[in-house]
Amino acid sequence: MSRRTDDAKLPTFLGIGAPRAGTTWLHANLKKHPEIWLTPVKEIHYFDALQRGDPRGPFYRRHLQKRARRYATRETYRERWRDGTLFSQLVWDIHFFVPPRTHRWYQHVFRPGPGQIAGEITPAYSILKPELVEEVREINPDLRIIYLLRDPVERSWSSAISGLARRRGRSPEKITDKQLLRHFERTAHVLRTDYIRTFETWERVFGRDQIFIGFLDEIQQDPRDFLLRLYRFLGVSESEEHIPAGLGRKVNSSREYSTAIPQDVRIHLAELYLPQLQQLSARFGEPATDWLRRAEESLARSGAGSA
Repeated sequence: MSRRTDDAKLPTFLGIGAPRAGTTWLHANLKKHPEIWLTPVKEIHYFDALQRGDPRGPFYRRHLQKRARRYATRETYRERWRDGTLFSQLVWDIHFFVPPRTHRWYQHVFRPGPGQIAGEITPAYSILKPELVEEVREINPDLRIIYLLRDPVERSWSSAISGLARRRGRSPEKITDKQLLRHFERTAHVLRTDYIRTFETWERVFGRDQIFIGFLDEIQQDPRDFLLRLYRFLGVSESEEHIPAGLGRKVNSSREYSTAIPQDVRIHLAELYLPQLQQLSARFGEPATDWLRRAEESLARSGAGSA
């Protein structure tokens, strides 16, 4: 496939995950920077749909329903009419939902204004196979990659709460041990939490200098510093005026489902992820070293780590 010469319209950066590691927060805050254009739909799901062979899968239908509701809402309609964005959003939606999904279609998804860079964030890209990552590179070899990591024990529990409780409208207490184990053993879940595999797959294609590794811990502890470092990586203005208000506010959190991890589940996950935590600590240092320390402490208290 020949790449377009109109580089101004190519994506400049891609957020590839990990799921439940701060990507929704990232999207909400990056789109407030005047030099950054993000897709109106957070997760495009183009390359993972190619991998599945299902270009118009469940995410396509979910996005269609959500965007259609926006036009049906009188207040949203009036707001977009007043600020002059109604027509441009309608044009974008028509392109997003109607044409066949090809590389050319994907490139036309990005419509930055003058002086803006463009990007999208789809956490499912973290599980792409190497040959699909090569296809991503065909779109733009200079693409910058953002990969957020979270303690795999905490991420796995958050994923289970989101998938087994919140989306099904039930309380975490009703999740059975069998359902939890099945969730943790799902291939998609295992791949999404295999940070080393994802990092090495993308590093082989794009190189270390084009990958920004961030941690949810950093977002929670000092979101301002985190954003400034990310702005520097993306090559946009680092002015303090571009730091959004309410930076520490959680986005897409399961506040009503914020149940502490049961001790037996924590021990199971600590045993499951101990080898990876050791690799992550050796590769990235803190905060991965603190993740490892917590897992080792959990196993030591339970006696599981004494064998």
